[in-house]
Amino acid sequence: MSDFSYPLDFNDFDLEEITELIAFLDNVEAYAKDHSAVKETTLTEQYARFSAIINNKAEEKRIDKDFKDLTGVSLYRVMTNIKK
Repeated sequence: MSDFSYPLDFNDFDLEEITELIAFLDNVEAYAKDHSAVKETTLTEQYARFSAIINNKAEEKRIDKDFKDLTGVSLYRVMTNIKK
């Protein structure tokens, strides 16, 4: 887990959702550094859950931008590369 604040408003989610969102973001970052660190199927499943929890494309894009600014990793790019 990285040493930074996640680009999420924790007041909008319950504990289970926060746990799932952070696990997804951690795994995206780990996968970007080392593709063997996380199974692609795991990321695909976590992304589906991420999308269901966020349930707003504009908010997903904002989180992606903020996450990329913090980590240098784009959620969109990682997931697009997996789907190829």
